Amino acid sequence: MSDTPLGTTLSSIPVELRLVIAMFVFQETQDLRLIYGEADHGNKNTSNKLYTQDVTHKSAPGLSLLLVCRQFRRDFTRLAYEQTALVVRSELDERINRLPDDLLKYTRKLVIPFAQLELLQCQKNPRFFIRDCLRLDELFVVPHTWNDKAQTKSTASYLRHLENVKTIHFVLQDSALQTHRNNCYSLIGAILKEDHYQRYDAPHAPHIETTWWDWSYDRKNQVFTFSAQQSRPIMQEELYMVSVKPLIDGLMEGLTS
Repeated sequence: MSDTPLGTTLSSIPVELRLVIAMFVFQETQDLRLIYGEADHGNKNTSNKLYTQDVTHKSAPGLSLLLVCRQFRRDFTRLAYEQTALVVRSELDERINRLPDDLLKYTRKLVIPFAQLELLQCQKNPRFFIRDCLRLDELFVVPHTWNDKAQTKSTASYLRHLENVKTIHFVLQDSALQTHRNNCYSLIGAILKEDHYQRYDAPHAPHIETTWWDWSYDRKNQVFTFSAQQSRPIMQEELYMVSVKPLIDGLMEGLTS
């Protein structure tokens, strides 16, 4: 006869196997928070599709497994918050502050509109959020209200000293695709311009950035991705111009393509 006990439950199997099962439960696809839909509001004659923000998506249902019992909450809380993208559309300070440090330190993914990123810039704090326990792997920014050069310049200055965020995705919107794409290219140019100014022309220069950002553009999904890097070393201006020339060439190519 089989020695396998009858009535095996999720609670009775080894915790390692429970974690593997839970990973599939908590794992979100990008479609849960960003809808992959028609680029021209439903015109089926086009093959262009973009990611747009799912205004109906909420993070809470993805965490419902934690409410089953104390053991599930104890075993799966960290994994649940690491895998779940928290969507905050307004009042970012207030909503994030509701989370205790024990949960906030597990949060790795956040989706916000551009207006909330602007509010964080007003804090004049180098960390993404005042509470140092929040350290993001991915920040998705939906640029609904990104419309002018002043916003671009302030964002470039903000990113120069931003900490505790590994990757920022600017998800372009189909309703203003060309505007948002140009804004992202302008942001790249503003980052380069500000970096040169702070290194060589600003009073008491050089002022080295806290974080340097590499960038890439996914044309298929219309997403600009900025990846945090270590600050670059001090060097003579001639060597600096040589080092950034490929970046400037890439920027100009993107603007004209």
